[in-house]
Amino acid sequence: MKFSRISIILLSALAIVQLLQFGLKVSEAYKPLDFRTYSFASEAAIMGLNPYTDSAQESVRVLEDNLMPHTPIGFPHAVTVYAPGFVTLFSPYTLFSNFRSSAYFHALIQILAFVLIFLLLKKMNPEIKPWLILALLLGFRGTWYAALNGQPLIEISCLLLAAIYFSHFKKKEILAGVLLGLCSIKFTIIIPFVIWFINTNKYKGLVAVIVVSCGIHLPYLILYPQYLDSWFSNMNHLYDYIHCGEINSLNIINTGVSVPLHLLGINHGIIKLFLPILLLLSMFALGTRYTHQKIEPLNLLFLLSFTGFIFGQHLFYDLTLLLCLGIVMIGSKNLSTLYQIVLAILFLPIGKIAELLKLPEFNFVVPIFLILLFILELKKVYEAHIV
Repeated sequence: MKFSRISIILLSALAIVQLLQFGLKVSEAYKPLDFRTYSFASEAAIMGLNPYTDSAQESVRVLEDNLMPHTPIGFPHAVTVYAPGFVTLFSPYTLFSNFRSSAYFHALIQILAFVLIFLLLKKMNPEIKPWLILALLLGFRGTWYAALNGQPLIEISCLLLAAIYFSHFKKKEILAGVLLGLCSIKFTIIIPFVIWFINTNKYKGLVAVIVVSCGIHLPYLILYPQYLDSWFSNMNHLYDYIHCGEINSLNIINTGVSVPLHLLGINHGIIKLFLPILLLLSMFALGTRYTHQKIEPLNLLFLLSFTGFIFGQHLFYDLTLLLCLGIVMIGSKNLSTLYQIVLAILFLPIGKIAELLKLPEFNFVVPIFLILLFILELKKVYEAHIV
């Protein structure tokens, strides 16, 4: 996949625009919503409170000065939806004397993770120019959105790319499994990677994933069984908020087809039942294609992740991971057209287009394009199977 000079200039200009729009906000009071949510929740757990309740987080928040409320206007309550092991991963930030210090330290961790992402991408695809990697990453709105909200997605993307590097390029699948297990706090995002381990016979790595994931999460569920009910309750609450039938702050940045289907009048219960089934069937079909056609393992991983974003529950900034996988695959002989289209879709200014056309501010375009592209891929799966 070759980039013309015009494309490079446009990407660089877009990166500068994103820097001006998002980067300068760092000079304001640093109030990253997601980092605040999970650092407060971790501190609440250390204090013996249930980290999945708003009241516990508010009891921590009142100890801090000049902070926004835990839940901004327009957001649902009880937004703590990561698996319980997040307490372990976020607890080091509670050692700081105040929230602002921990937030700035987390920002430094994110910068380090971003540098490692850049180095890993360059290592896995040495043919790509360094400035092109930077232009793609910094030109994507989701990268900035994740960073300024203190989303652990930056760190998780770094760990996931490292897992790919060690499993595929260095053949160290146990280490790759350990890294993947550390990402299990966002368990939905690692499902494609687990399926990939199974399809490519990385069973030692799979065992490592299971052991590390259980080691992170099970102690909390055994010692505090009430966490499980609260966790599931929060996930259902958030899911219902996203699919409430009205445009809100979260469903406009949802990447999957569930929200468009719901707003088109399809029963909420049917969507909730059949989309996970479609997700598993699609991943099985991709595994079948891999077995029959022997497509490259990294192509399989890209398509599995692609499937997860269509039929799963992810927000727009999570597509940063898909962008990273796309960068790894630039220049691949297989599916190069698909990569180009996906990368182009990620950079479409959906909100601005909707505003100019006086349409509801809703992200229909990304899910629709993703599903159309995936249908084309399933057609190839079918053709491979009948041959």
